[in-house]
This record gives sequence, structure tokens and C-alpha cells, in this order.
Amino acid sequence: MVGPEQVNAPKPTKEEFESTGEQPKVIALELVLNQSGKVESIVALTEPYPATEALLTKYVSKWEFKPAAMNGEPICVQYILVNRSHPR
Repeated sequence: MVGPEQVNAPKPTKEEFESTGEQPKVIALELVLNQSGKVESIVALTEPYPATEALLTKYVSKWEFKPAAMNGEPICVQYILVNRSHPR
């Protein structure tokens, strides 16, 4: 199996993170990537930080990946994204 590879990953700015008013230590999101490498679904895996999760979801939903493959064929996969520190 060959894992997915990010090809386009816009990220929020420091100011956008600060505007949430939240300061989570860790945010983890579970993404489902389809056979085309597009983000199909996003689920928060950590305690609720609604504004930060909404901000990340807005950006992550636009991410694009080279799809994962098995035996040369593209496959759907789960991808865990962990943001370990809140930008300051």
C-alpha cells in the first residue's frame, strides 16, 4: 500500500486562529479521503473546540491529495490530522 500524499493544503493564518478565542493544546481530525484524493468527510477526535474545529474544517475540506493506492489501484483511506500546538 502507498499512502496518500498532500498536493494542496491551504492553512489558516495566525490571526484566524486567534480570532476563535480558543487555545486548544491538541486538535485531531479524522479525514476520509476518496479514491480521487479529495476529502470526503471530517470528524473531530478531540475535546470540543467548536470555533477552531470549524476553522480547520473550512480549510481542510479544500485539501487535495494524491490518492492512496493498493496494487496500483487508488483506494479510499482514513487519514488522521493532528495539530499539536495553537499558533501564537
